[in-house]
Amino acid sequence: MTMEKNVLKKWLDKLQEESWNLELIISGFSILGLFKAKAFLDNASVIFYANDIQHDSLMAWFQVFFWIIYASVVISIIFLLVHVFLRGLWIGAIGIRYVSGEIDYDKLNYNPSITNYLRKKLGNFDDYILKLEKASSLIFGYTFLLIMVLCSSFLYFLFMWIIINPLSRLIGNSNFGWISGWFLPLLTLLLALFIIIDFFSGGAIKKINIKWFSKTYIFLNKVVSWITLSFLWKPLYFNLIDRKKTKWLIYFVIPIFALLSVGITIKYNAYSIFPKNFESDGTRIYNSIAFKEKSRFSFQTQFYDNLRKQNEAILVMSLQNNKIESKSMELFVKLSNLDEEVITKMDSTIKPIASKGFKSYLFTKSSYEEELISRKNVESNKDNAYYKTEQQLFRENLQKILTTAKKIYAVRINGELIDSDSIDILFHQHSNHNEEGFLLLFNAENIEEGLNLLTLEKLVVVNDENKNSKIDFTIPFIYTGN
Repeated sequence: MTMEKNVLKKWLDKLQEESWNLELIISGFSILGLFKAKAFLDNASVIFYANDIQHDSLMAWFQVFFWIIYASVVISIIFLLVHVFLRGLWIGAIGIRYVSGEIDYDKLNYNPSITNYLRKKLGNFDDYILKLEKASSLIFGYTFLLIMVLCSSFLYFLFMWIIINPLSRLIGNSNFGWISGWFLPLLTLLLALFIIIDFFSGGAIKKINIKWFSKTYIFLNKVVSWITLSFLWKPLYFNLIDRKKTKWLIYFVIPIFALLSVGITIKYNAYSIFPKNFESDGTRIYNSIAFKEKSRFSFQTQFYDNLRKQNEAILVMSLQNNKIESKSMELFVKLSNLDEEVITKMDSTIKPIASKGFKSYLFTKSSYEEELISRKNVESNKDNAYYKTEQQLFRENLQKILTTAKKIYAVRINGELIDSDSIDILFHQHSNHNEEGFLLLFNAENIEEGLNLLTLEKLVVVNDENKNSKIDFTIPFIYTGN
């Protein structure tokens, strides 16, 4: 057994000496892949936003997970670039050592005081190469530790939500509602605080020498380790905190995350009078101030098919072109969760066609499809008349949706209302990022050559009440008159 350990130690020592080869290969390929992954994630985030899926509770967690992955990619890019730079410097230093050997301070013939200072400050060249070697390997391992800590934090709160959310629905209105209402959330936060203190103190809590406490700690540690999968990175953590020279890296975990969060928010404005978006407006486009007015007085690329960039989602609506030649216009209006809420409230007889959220054709069917299957099983004679009847029922349901949707939207050209009876409406899935919505077809007789304004008005629910209110959004277009 001892012989096997010695062989393993020698092999690991040899592997440690040659690990720089693997580090450079992994870093090189990883950086290339990570930049492509970032581009893919940037595009995916647009698709999430384009399809208005962030309002779903389960999807909110998926979106958090998405941003965890995005943050991990950004962290990896930054730290692996630093690693490659240090490894490159290390290789360069070895090359210079091969040519010039050690630093000969005496040959430099400096002032003796300065020479002594440089000897103390810089040391010999071999020590410099060794420091670069250790720093490179440390950065490489630290990168993965940061990512895994981030993932473990997400898994912890996700697991607690999975426990608390169903429990809240089960006992929320009973006498035991306080358990899911405040007790478990508070317990979750206190346990999280306990873990954070233990993590950043280098395990100070583990030094408490009380028997019952030790048993409790070991039990909680086992549970949390499996919930967060922290057993995968704990050896890295303990190998860092057992030395003073590397222990300080643990204290930089939160500052690094904070700096990255702040870093992605930094922008530079060249001019003070050119309209910019107010961050305080958030993502609620209809309630915005700066964005609505900027869109009224400029051609914002999100609203025109011919101007839209590849990584942009449709906001509110879209015209085929910012310059039109015909008075016959096509306006795509993106469907939102709020629009769907108004439509279904205005006509309670509308049947949902598809089930929302994640689905599989093997297990998940909409209520409409379930009803169709039920009627189909009852019918003994499956002739054409049966299918024509079902087709007619489905057509009537779609017509109800379109008729109601037509009531919640209104279009104005230069302030003049387009008669709703003259507007045709169709379901439409846009080719941009497969945004779903409605296509409004109408003739704009009152447009003039040159600049015109198109305003879309729609009804919304006021503060979850049954009352509706109108909101609007305006964009410009040019009529060429050709």
